[in-house]
Amino acid sequence: MIETIKTTLNENQNITPEVKENLLELIELFNEKFNNIDLNNLNERLKTLIIRRESKYLLKLPCQYNPHNNEITINYGEFEKCNGMHWLTRSLVAMITAKENYFGFDNEEGKLVALNEGYTEMITNYLVGTEEDNFYTAEVIITNLIARAIGEDNMCNAYFSNDSKAILDSLITCSNGALDEEKRERLLVDFNNDLTSRSNHLPTNEFEKQGIIIDTYPSVAINHPEDFCFSPEYYPEWTREGLDVENLEIVAKKFTDALTNNSKTNEENIVEEEIESEEIGSSVIEEELKPVKMVK
Repeated sequence: MIETIKTTLNENQNITPEVKENLLELIELFNEKFNNIDLNNLNERLKTLIIRRESKYLLKLPCQYNPHNNEITINYGEFEKCNGMHWLTRSLVAMITAKENYFGFDNEEGKLVALNEGYTEMITNYLVGTEEDNFYTAEVIITNLIARAIGEDNMCNAYFSNDSKAILDSLITCSNGALDEEKRERLLVDFNNDLTSRSNHLPTNEFEKQGIIIDTYPSVAINHPEDFCFSPEYYPEWTREGLDVENLEIVAKKFTDALTNNSKTNEENIVEEEIESEEIGSSVIEEELKPVKMVK
């Protein structure tokens, strides 16, 4: 199949020889790591693939694959400041699983877009390593947590077979009654909204979402959440090779600090409520307030 892809690339007049060489190198790497994945879809898309510059006002990320137009668009201002090979690999992975206007286990409704981006990033990290200050760190962590809950093989198979239903069904069946369809939809909408907010430079609370997953699927949390979420030990074995452990430790510290600060804030609120209760002549607090791990 690789020889066929070489011929296809050579015949595509829309791509420069240098980019063709880079793409072929990445395709060979992917085929080495995932030799059971069919590349016929990729070969068909390479026949008409276009790579073009996009305005920084229309594309905030360094690079993105659009399955509908079969284009890789590049924000050159951002692309030159980042690991270009990493972002080109992301586009290639998306192209391998692309359908008419979506890729991976996301679907036309876009319910799984955040998980889909997280899993795409996991595969990219595995192939070419992590990128410093990665935009999708929160999605990678959440996707890893969910992969442990529903099964890493199940998530991988769903991604490369475009089976969104398998993910949607597994989220419920593996929750042991914690989720029904309505709660699942609300959970997925929250994850997607966090990704959208970050894309628009709005504040988010990524730690809250990680806490919700741990609460929903207790089996994924072996010790404390801060130990679990960021320890390379708990990432899928096939992704550990490309992990930037130092970067994860920095994020872990942020997570631990957030837990500590949230607990202190809740304790301070409890004291304030006790004082307020005494001031109005009530010596009894009807319901004891307990510090929580996540802000909800």
